[in-house]
Amino acid sequence: MRIPSLLDIAQIVRHARLGLFLVMLAIGATQAITALRSPAGQAPGHLIVAAVAIGVAIRFYAAKRSSFNRAAAEIERLAARKTTK
Repeated sequence: MRIPSLLDIAQIVRHARLGLFLVMLAIGATQAITALRSPAGQAPGHLIVAAVAIGVAIRFYAAKRSSFNRAAAEIERLAARKTTK
């Protein structure tokens, strides 16, 4: 079994961050559409889930200081340093 290098891990993290953003955005959009189609009693619950999912997606995209983004940046920095030496 091959052990992944830091460069491989950095690429995986970069794609994971984008993937998580897209998944949360899709969940929010699905919940918003479901809220529009569901009975009036269920709509507020779907809208709450949609708002939270879209909020988390925006946080993944825009937050510079989140622990996930700091860890991803550190892995990318270490991978870049290792390839230049």
